[in-house]
Amino acid sequence: MMWKAAALYDAGKPCGVEATAVMYLAAEAAFETALRAVRMHGDFGFAKAYHVERGLRESVLPRLAPVSQEFALCYVAEQALGLPKSYDWRNDPSTPTNLEQCDMRMNRVKTMLILPMLTLLVLLATPLAANAWERGKVERFATLPPGEAHPEGITVDREGNIYVATVAANKPKTSDGTLLVFDPQGKHLRTVGVKGSSRLLLDIDFHPQTGKLLVVDYQTAKVLSVDPRTGASSVFMTVTGKDPGLDGLGFDAAGNVYVTDAHQGIIWKVGPDGGEGSAWVTSPLLKPTRLPPAIGANDMAFNNEKTAMFVSNTANDTIVKIPVTGSTLEPGTPEVFVNRVGGGPDKLMIDEHDNIWIACNQSNEILVLEPTQGRVIAKLGDFGGIDRDGAPIGFLWPTSFVFHGEDVLVTNLSLDYAAALSQHSDELGLTHLVAKNQRTIDGPWAAQVKVHTISKIKKRIPEGPDLDLATRQQDPAALLH
Repeated sequence: MMWKAAALYDAGKPCGVEATAVMYLAAEAAFETALRAVRMHGDFGFAKAYHVERGLRESVLPRLAPVSQEFALCYVAEQALGLPKSYDWRNDPSTPTNLEQCDMRMNRVKTMLILPMLTLLVLLATPLAANAWERGKVERFATLPPGEAHPEGITVDREGNIYVATVAANKPKTSDGTLLVFDPQGKHLRTVGVKGSSRLLLDIDFHPQTGKLLVVDYQTAKVLSVDPRTGASSVFMTVTGKDPGLDGLGFDAAGNVYVTDAHQGIIWKVGPDGGEGSAWVTSPLLKPTRLPPAIGANDMAFNNEKTAMFVSNTANDTIVKIPVTGSTLEPGTPEVFVNRVGGGPDKLMIDEHDNIWIACNQSNEILVLEPTQGRVIAKLGDFGGIDRDGAPIGFLWPTSFVFHGEDVLVTNLSLDYAAALSQHSDELGLTHLVAKNQRTIDGPWAAQVKVHTISKIKKRIPEGPDLDLATRQQDPAALLH
């Protein structure tokens, strides 16, 4: 009907009946769809955080303006069916009353229009062949205790307890860093102050051989060895250079430790006992060239055969591949493996099938890429607003994650980057960026967060719209289900 009305208009022919019918049908369909959305959400349908109440509220407008539905029906009745005007009073006593005419006319027009409208609603409710991504269900795993905010690095010990480091930008500059410990069900066990550290802690992990808990101190550009119970710390690794920005941790089978430098574009390496790191790889592909945030090489992981390391560059939205050869893992020349990886690729992990899992901190999702071409095979999670308690619904700036049984546990940094940078640029050596617009799409939402959380989502790769069934049948182990 819409195309017919448009074609008549373009041809300079009368199209009033068709255009009015389209307006009527579209208004009815919009209102009915919005009403069903509210009913599907139950009482949450009235909560502003879910946005469906706005849809219902705004769907009333086209039923009233530019003309009401009743006037639209009357117009179609007069012009298409030749019925008299409902407001044309006649002296002939045999003529029905004005109200009776209106009722009869509307019934006839509704009969004429109801079938197309019902057909439209059925089509709207029918799943199309091109399915959208099945993103899974994001649930809250744990809530940070009052006064704690901006969870970042996350890891798991052998008993299944969860350790989380925070970027405590909400605390005074002289504060120690914070380590939060939760049990396997998400119950808060203790809060540990990391003595001798700054309050800006990033990645965290247990050394696979020594069992030491290593924590990246972003502000001091050091890796610390931390007692997870007392918070006592010692320097495990140092690096050199101008304004280094240490970020992500990784290990090889020999116990060597690798650390990304998000400012200088370096992968640092040190032996199992720590010390001063040496530059394992230096490349402009690991530097941040698009802002904000001013974070280049963020995290990295070796594939299972130890033939390549993959590195996420947050600012550039790229995954960089570094070829590796020999038992000593000699690095080759870095190259961009894939571009435009979500928005802000952050934490990177590789599963048992070599699929690459990436937390995207600006698009609020976890992407999973297959390892040969970098094709996305799953998009998990999303952001759904702020709930009535001030906690994010779904993911909000997901920076890090860890596999935990059948779940993926994800930290929601929920940081207003522009505001934090303006307040703490001197600490971070980023004063040159203050004059630039550093606002991110998550910033205004993050500013509303009062309760900080860790989320969870099932560790599975649903069948998406772009998965090749033939590939799946030839290599069933290629995808994780």
